[in-house]
Amino acid sequence: MNANSQMSIRYLEAFVLALFFGCVFLVSLLPISSNDFWWNLKVGEWIWQNQRLLESDVFSHTIQGAAWVNHEVGSQLLLYVLYRLGGLDGVRIFVAYGAVFIAMVVFLGVGGRKSRLFGLLFAALAVFLAFPRLSPRPSLLNVLFLPILPWLWSWVSSNFQRRRVFLLFFIHLVWINFHPEGLIAIFFTSGYFCVEGIYSSNRRKKYLLLSAFLPLLALCQPHGWHLLNLILSDTQESMGRIHEWRPTLSAFLWSGNWRVLGSLGFGLGFILLSLFQNRNKFPWSERLVAIAAFILALTAAREVAWGILSLVIVGRRFGPIYGQMFGKPMLRGGVVLLVFACLPWKNFSINSWATSVREDRFPIQQVEFMKESHLEGNLFNFYDNGGYVLFHLYPKCKVFIDSRNNPYPRKIKYDHDLILRGGSNAQKLLDQYAIDLLLIRANYFSDPQNNPHWLRIFSDGQYDVYLRKNVHNLENLEKVKKYYVERAS
Repeated sequence: MNANSQMSIRYLEAFVLALFFGCVFLVSLLPISSNDFWWNLKVGEWIWQNQRLLESDVFSHTIQGAAWVNHEVGSQLLLYVLYRLGGLDGVRIFVAYGAVFIAMVVFLGVGGRKSRLFGLLFAALAVFLAFPRLSPRPSLLNVLFLPILPWLWSWVSSNFQRRRVFLLFFIHLVWINFHPEGLIAIFFTSGYFCVEGIYSSNRRKKYLLLSAFLPLLALCQPHGWHLLNLILSDTQESMGRIHEWRPTLSAFLWSGNWRVLGSLGFGLGFILLSLFQNRNKFPWSERLVAIAAFILALTAAREVAWGILSLVIVGRRFGPIYGQMFGKPMLRGGVVLLVFACLPWKNFSINSWATSVREDRFPIQQVEFMKESHLEGNLFNFYDNGGYVLFHLYPKCKVFIDSRNNPYPRKIKYDHDLILRGGSNAQKLLDQYAIDLLLIRANYFSDPQNNPHWLRIFSDGQYDVYLRKNVHNLENLEKVKKYYVERAS
């Protein structure tokens, strides 16, 4: 091969790489659709303004003052800082660059000079597994930490120095204060060094001590082991955790998402292949962690992103061995097409780049009306838009429920569902909770014009806003009249 041909191939490789990472950025630059984003952003704002942790509920009227265990302080403050600096678009760009970061770390870890296509394929699979978590939520930070974990282990093992061990502890300490699944990472790291200690002859004591002390980092999180208590408690959080811990196989067969299972199957193939490799090519510490992460990803639908850890581990070991099998031009072209097909194009559209918030997910006009009217009082809202509502209307309006789950007893969610069904029981519950304002689906009442209890003050055909007819809400009624007078003029 002459020099001109080699130069052409390099330019072509550079173009494919640039196109790949550009596509990763674009498919991840989506409008904000997560309800959790809004309440996390509000909590970050509250902590920033009050300079203290928020340990009791202040956003709802149903559990006002109830103890609330907040495990994601670091993520909430980061989201708020991003929002202050760049607004909603700044947050969206951070998410998109997060996806590029994941792809870049996996590519660099797996693909050497002779195995770039192999690394590109693993990077595309990693982005696809991470995509359900690629939204402005604390779980995004958990996914960003995942691909660097094997690098960190190897870095510490290669030269066991104090500053490297200190950095290992520091990264895990930051992780558990950004997302509680950092606890899982701590136990994976502890298991890795435990196995390394068993097989090591000269560092056995150091590795085993490191493995024993790492789990103590869980006590350095503001609420320590409280997450386990939540799972065993009678809260909406416990029900959510149990519901979401569904086998990945059944969850994704039911949804028809075969590519997720295909990505996990791809990693499983290399894990099985690793059993035939000698220890020098694939240490048992990495094999066992890869298998454990794969089992976690396969048994829990909400933990699919942990499959990235398995992909990075096996990719780093098998990239140099199998990366050269993509030598033929036709095969290389097929792999490139497969790489771009693996990217999550499902929600991609040109219009999504210019839209900060998905308008079909939130009652934007209704909340804007209530905000401009300066309405105050206890609000009944849908569970799915509670975060959006409390971000924009707190402190003047307190929500009935939102997706924090943690502080809410199951009775609140049960009463929420009863109210949505309507009828006489719903009115009794609205009276019991002293609801002043309703943000409810359109045509909730059969005859809204003649309802003795509620006055419809805003409607757009999708959601209605109602005001309770009583003396307590006379001030709110005057605000509504003033709003429409000003709009008319």
